[in-house]
Formats: sequence, structure tokens, C-alpha cells
Amino acid sequence: MTIQQFGDATHYVQRTVLEMLGTYLLTKKTRNIVCRLYQVDNFYVEVQTSGHANITPLFTTYSVEAVELDNYLNKIDLSSIEQLLD
Repeated sequence: MTIQQFGDATHYVQRTVLEMLGTYLLTKKTRNIVCRLYQVDNFYVEVQTSGHANITPLFTTYSVEAVELDNYLNKIDLSSIEQLLD
């Protein structure tokens, strides 16, 4: 699936694709919003949810080159790689 196909799909199809093909990477939390980052094929999907059950999650897609992904870089645990290099 391409980023264009994902963006053009219905919310139901997007959710199904994330469940079937998405690889969960990490979570970023703010005061009222939880953002989960998934990789699908060669692009990323950020799923934003709030504490309100009746609000539909917001899906935002990013290409591999997207600057917005920099917000997640400091969340990546590199300690196991650092141990291998020592």
C-alpha cells in the first residue's frame, strides 16, 4: 500500500490496514493527547487519540523524509545498541 492509497481510504480501511500491516513503533504523550506511531510499508502513520471515547482517532501520514518524525527521535531507546558498541 502507498501513502496515497492510505490517505484516500476510508477511516475503517485505514484502521484495518493499521491492524493488519502496521508495525507499532512508539508512543508520545502530551497532557490531553496520546500519539502512537506505526510503520506501514514505506511510510508512517501517527494515530492521535484523546481521553474522550466518542472522538474518532486522527490519522496523519508521513513519508520517510518527513521532518515531523524528528519529534519521535528522542523517544528511541538506543541503550542496547550502545552496549554492543562498547
